[in-house]
Amino acid sequence: MPARGTFHFVYHLLNGILFLLFLALLSHPCSAFADGVGKYEDLKLYFPMNMGSVWIYDFLGESSGLITSVTNCMKDQDGIEICTFSNSTSYGRSNAGYSYLGDVVMERTRQPLGGEWTLSSQVELRSPLKVSGPIWEKSCSSENEKSKYRVVKILPTMAVKAGKFNNVIVVEHKNFIKDKKNKWKEYMVDGKKLIDYSYYAPNVGLIGVGYKGKLMKELIEYRPGEQR
Repeated sequence: MPARGTFHFVYHLLNGILFLLFLALLSHPCSAFADGVGKYEDLKLYFPMNMGSVWIYDFLGESSGLITSVTNCMKDQDGIEICTFSNSTSYGRSNAGYSYLGDVVMERTRQPLGGEWTLSSQVELRSPLKVSGPIWEKSCSSENEKSKYRVVKILPTMAVKAGKFNNVIVVEHKNFIKDKKNKWKEYMVDGKKLIDYSYYAPNVGLIGVGYKGKLMKELIEYRPGEQR
């Protein structure tokens, strides 16, 4: 009988601990994963979100045609940090929000425009950032289109107008469309697959976007913001 009593005591004790853990998760949803503490440092290395950072790019042949800056960092209602990236071109200005969320850099959305930031399914980068690592997808405005991304190469060095960078990861971007049989196939332009590549440098972020062997977007200056 004493053994049975001990069993019931341990059983109820474990149930109590599990219940308390459950309450803790309800009180702090996602917060344990919000910043990818320790486990996903490669995301912070290749996609820094330091307040006040500025990236200036040559864009589509226009010198200083795109200026990106981190204008604000704040916590959402779940305690997840969101940083606002402001993009300015000769055509106008737009904002995008990003968060570290577990093993991904997640793009955020605002609905309605100017309202609260909400989570989306749009993944910008996924850890681990290595060749033969994970493949991630982005949905498009049409349900008949989607994009797939993966790290295909790590360049020992890469030179752009902003300088020479080491250990640059190359992210391949393939586009897919549904055919008449409702099956996915790679998008073709003039009989060729539409594939572009993004280049990320450690402690800087995106330094270029290339298509058909040419950089359509090339970093010419980077000004780091506040260090965390």
